[in-house]
Amino acid sequence: MAGTLNIGSKTLATHSTSNNTISINSNVVFPAEHIIQTHFFSTTAQPSVVTATFDSFSTPFKTTITNTKSNSSFLILVSMVVLTSSGSTATFRARLKDNTNNATVGNEGTNGLFGGFFGSGFSDVLQINHSELYSPVSHAGGSLEIEVLVKQHTNYTTYLNTAGLSSSLTILEISG
Repeated sequence: MAGTLNIGSKTLATHSTSNNTISINSNVVFPAEHIIQTHFFSTTAQPSVVTATFDSFSTPFKTTITNTKSNSSFLILVSMVVLTSSGSTATFRARLKDNTNNATVGNEGTNGLFGGFFGSGFSDVLQINHSELYSPVSHAGGSLEIEVLVKQHTNYTTYLNTAGLSSSLTILEISG
């Protein structure tokens, strides 16, 4: 049954029977630091990149959270499975890029925000997890696209995913 939830003369939420959803009205204010939205992206694709400078995979590892509110912060959770074809020791580095605002996410060092070390075996695999709380300098609401850029200290090929494993990006919107 369709309907609305009102307090006084203010509508807080509406229910639609056509798609069986409940929508919270845009005038509802959540307390600060409250998670108001979660977006999850997962892929089993196996794109690659050959680079000694930060660059995208051949199929970019990125996702977009939509319908965000102004002044929100975002908790970004990265889980990656990466493989190298180096056959020797190599370092893997990554950075998060806010493509919407053309900004680098986080307080990174000269070699990026997070990464790992491949041993001396051929086709070493790394499972890398990273979390970052991000408050864009200016975010007026709408969409926010986050991408993982990668590099190695030499021009070896880096692959995302292997052996049927998956990598994911999760973005939680936190009210400001």
